[in-house]
Amino acid sequence: LNKEDFEALPAFDPAKDFGSSNNCNININCSQGSNIQEEKRGIARILLVLEEGMGWCSGTLINNTAEDFKPLFLTAYHCQDGYTPLFDFWRFDFNYEYDNCTGGLDEPPADALTGCEFSKGRQSSDYMLLEIQQSVPYSYRPYWNGWNRADRVASSLIMAHHPRGDIKKITRFDDDLRIRSNPEELDWTNNVTTPANHHWEAPHTEGMFEVGSSG
Repeated sequence: LNKEDFEALPAFDPAKDFGSSNNCNININCSQGSNIQEEKRGIARILLVLEEGMGWCSGTLINNTAEDFKPLFLTAYHCQDGYTPLFDFWRFDFNYEYDNCTGGLDEPPADALTGCEFSKGRQSSDYMLLEIQQSVPYSYRPYWNGWNRADRVASSLIMAHHPRGDIKKITRFDDDLRIRSNPEELDWTNNVTTPANHHWEAPHTEGMFEVGSSG
């Protein structure tokens, strides 16, 4: 399978992604997502292609200090940790969402880009910065989400994500974030371990998250 053949594959497999998330998830264009209508345009679903198989994660375009619209994409390090990623084949699906709260039975389209390069990442803080191999077309209406280095802990959080590779959902966390207290390192199912006391714990108040929400 070469890159050109992969890009020609059907964009969606309803048996594995569309409609497969839990009913407790909330569509991004419900009232809970009304104040992140710009920011949501930076969020994309990632089709992970690995030597060991395929899977889903989520992530966002992220701005840099040059503000030059470089296609930098932030996601979670554990999306590929312990596996062999084939970054040339990773696909980024933007705007994969219903345009209303209730949706329907028909799957919405997405705006897709294929291929990226690994830029930076760190296992202990679980971040991975990628650079998409193509510029994001203006027609996608992309939004580069911002960041800062303020020394503070957020008291609330909104997560836009693609649980189980489904359409874009929203989860709210209205309680204080806290470091997950764990005296020993965490041992994940793919034989990867991460240090103790290196993960944030965010109790959700609306919605939920599942495999594929990571990033």
